[in-house]
Amino acid sequence: MSNDIRYEETHTLPRWTWIICVVFVMFFWGMVYVQLGLGKPVGSKPMSNAGVVVFACIFGLLLPLLLALIRIRIQVGSDTLTIRIIPFYRKTFELKRIQLLTIEEVNPLQQFGGWGIRLNGEAVGYIFNGTGAIKLKLIDGSTYVISSNNPVDFHRVLKDTIEITKS
Repeated sequence: MSNDIRYEETHTLPRWTWIICVVFVMFFWGMVYVQLGLGKPVGSKPMSNAGVVVFACIFGLLLPLLLALIRIRIQVGSDTLTIRIIPFYRKTFELKRIQLLTIEEVNPLQQFGGWGIRLNGEAVGYIFNGTGAIKLKLIDGSTYVISSNNPVDFHRVLKDTIEITKS
């Protein structure tokens, strides 16, 4: 089956994630400066100088690089809806299995306890950016909530594509 892309939405991590990352990076590189540059061991049981460099490279270089590479992509194809957290995760829904489709307002902290892939007892939430979301109920009874920066367009394209798939 062909799966031409009919709708695509891509998110990056929210700004607050970067603020936290910058604080950690400054801490790790500060630790490197104090221990290697000033010659003062950090902590009551300090790491070796090589350990400090390895630790700082992992958390001061690789973590920010990983955060820069993470993308959340939502795609509606001719017969599937795919959610990807690049490079870690992929979930694909067959459109013919979607029974009910609605636009919802979502409060990530209140309804799902935060952002990411979340469970709240009623639904699986793919909660990233924005307060708008699409709620899907599948024919097996499972419910999913997918946040979107543009829920009206996402809903319209998804609804139209489902109607074409079912006809």
